[in-house]
Amino acid sequence: MINIKSYKQFLKNLIEYWYHETKFCYGRGGKLKLLSDLNVFDAEYIPEVVHFRDRQISSLLANLEPALRNSSPVNSLLVGPPSTGKTCVLLRVLEEFGDCYTAYIRCPLAVSAYRVMARIFESVCGHQAPQTGYPMVKLYDAVCDRLIRDGKALIVALDEIRVIEVKVINELLDILLRVEEEYGVKVGVVAVSHESIRLNPAVQAVFQADVIHFPLYSYEEMHFILAERARKGFGGKFEPDAVERVAEYAFRHSDLRLG
Repeated sequence: MINIKSYKQFLKNLIEYWYHETKFCYGRGGKLKLLSDLNVFDAEYIPEVVHFRDRQISSLLANLEPALRNSSPVNSLLVGPPSTGKTCVLLRVLEEFGDCYTAYIRCPLAVSAYRVMARIFESVCGHQAPQTGYPMVKLYDAVCDRLIRDGKALIVALDEIRVIEVKVINELLDILLRVEEEYGVKVGVVAVSHESIRLNPAVQAVFQADVIHFPLYSYEEMHFILAERARKGFGGKFEPDAVERVAEYAFRHSDLRLG
């Protein structure tokens, strides 16, 4: 199985070597540069415009908009196969919510309830949480106290939530979604997954997420996205046939990241 992140990092390192070391990449002397923007080839690259996801963006914006008025956001579940724009849409939408607190958590890097709560604490309180030996309830209390003090809502985004054990997911959502009862603060959760998540009935009754589906990109959509990336990365200096072959390969494997 291809390790996408390692593969993309290898390609980026190779291109960076060309960029800095080969005779085809000139400096400021007015000669041609091979690359215009190396960042577009990064595995974590987030484009300025997320194409072909207008409906998903509009739905998520509408769900989270109440947070700007310190009201309860609508919980959301972004569901779709890998490489269908879920994270891109989420991060672009969160940029619109600078007037409330947001906590974006990549769950593979925070698989325990304490680590997730620590990331939320750091996003809201602005400094690092103790790593061990500190009760989670104190982190939780500090977050809620800050929300009350500032009169702001909180949006918690849990990307790749399925890597967390189901028991821990239920524990986390139960804590996060019942804070309004205890503290009167407003918290909304956006979960990102390649498939639906299993919740116990009590948590499901509170979560009640609006499911936003992300279908696979068509060949035409993949070709458009990859051609735009090539224009930015190579400054328009590339062969159209090359983009077609790359798009065909990515489409054949149903994975835009392979482009």
